[in-house]
Amino acid sequence: MLDQCNASNFAYWPSKNAEFTWRTSNQRYITFEPDHNGWNNHRMAFENAVALAYALNRTLVLPPKHHIHHLRGSDHSVDEWFQMSALKSQIEVISIDDLLQETPIFAQVLPPGSVTEHVRGVKATGNITELVKYLRAVGYFPGWRWPTHCLLIEDAAPGCHGMNASELSVQEESFCNGRAPIRASSAAFANQPLLHFPYELVGKDEREWKRLSAGHFYTFLRFRKPHQQATFLRFMRDNVRYQDTIVCAAAAVVRALRKEAGGSFSTLHIRRGNFGLPGTPSDERCAQRDAARETTKERRAFAERLAHAVASVLHTNEMLYIATDEVRPNFFKPLVARGFRLRFQRHVREVLLPYAGALGGKHAWHFHGAVEQLVAAQGRTFHGTLRSTFSGYVVRLRGYLNGSTAALHTRWLPCLRQSAAFVEEGWPSPPFWGAEWPLAWRISENDIDLSRQLLGEGQRKTGRRVSQVIKAEVAQRNCGRNCITLDCVNSCSKDENVA
Repeated sequence: MLDQCNASNFAYWPSKNAEFTWRTSNQRYITFEPDHNGWNNHRMAFENAVALAYALNRTLVLPPKHHIHHLRGSDHSVDEWFQMSALKSQIEVISIDDLLQETPIFAQVLPPGSVTEHVRGVKATGNITELVKYLRAVGYFPGWRWPTHCLLIEDAAPGCHGMNASELSVQEESFCNGRAPIRASSAAFANQPLLHFPYELVGKDEREWKRLSAGHFYTFLRFRKPHQQATFLRFMRDNVRYQDTIVCAAAAVVRALRKEAGGSFSTLHIRRGNFGLPGTPSDERCAQRDAARETTKERRAFAERLAHAVASVLHTNEMLYIATDEVRPNFFKPLVARGFRLRFQRHVREVLLPYAGALGGKHAWHFHGAVEQLVAAQGRTFHGTLRSTFSGYVVRLRGYLNGSTAALHTRWLPCLRQSAAFVEEGWPSPPFWGAEWPLAWRISENDIDLSRQLLGEGQRKTGRRVSQVIKAEVAQRNCGRNCITLDCVNSCSKDENVA
């Protein structure tokens, strides 16, 4: 389909899908409860469920249609956003209705007769609350919480158990970053037909919350063998991706913007919603300040600060596509005053109309956020909102599209007392949902080995980024740009004068 809509250059995955099914399927399942927040939290929970199903060799069960925060007027199933044909060609994926037909596997869990009663009740009412009760009753929750646990996958592991620090490599210790390491294999919980991951936010401590979206898949799950880790990252990149219609719609928008701009354009995501509420430390209250609580003077000052921060990176009179929830046009006057040509979703609505039918008709706007993420990923430069999972996914998409050089053209919008900063290298650190790291798109084994060399010993205990390590990597990357052969690239990493 991408060839037909002239969107092949959007594909960061190979045209012919590789086979990743290096394990056999079986009658073991993973279910998860939908997130209660916006679309990108749902996306993260879905990605993490896919990653766990792949790593633990289980069939993924999709939750039923449900309400997604901010998307009014229609319930959705999370798979509506993704190219499910690609994913289903690699792992077993079924619906919750399919699972409920497999009642015999739960007979050992519930008293005789109660399985049928649960199934009939759920199917008759369609009540997701009743379904949640049922799945919590028949399923097993391992107790994993991504802020406090890291999962290390190893074929030889007998099941699932904790590990001592002495059992970890330097890289694994840096990866876990103070979290409790859990070694697991596909044989983990072999006597549990159903692993169920609930959604519960009890108490004020995020470390005690039960939610799949508490971190990105690559921040809590890691294969101990490098080639399996590379295969895992490639599997997630190539098969958990937005559906072709969304990609085609984004490609049409990008073509229209480039035509109008006479070439490239840059992109921004400015979130002005419910971040930065009173009581939030000032160094965390970045571009996500609560717009509803600002005075006019504060809003103008903040808009001026943002415009000043991005102007030094942008070309003169460059076109900017801005994804935002800010509804006051005057907020963007400082950018207009500097000569930038601004475009928003409202300027490309006609371009999106041909795709409305395939994206749900009158509810097609529910998918426009995903379209904007793909558009933002195509910008010459991108400025995103810190702690926004919308912006974070754009960063990862740019990494998928451009490789390691993506960080050189991607920045976070500034905090109150800081200038715009480059996305930094390093091992993932808390909060594990609040950013994206290059470990996600460093797919090849050589990239993983490079990450080991540069991010190993220096961050072993503290997990903090080490400036000299980052400088060495940037210098090595610049050296490699002039290379044509692999031997030349390897010589860059051996050159002691590079740093």
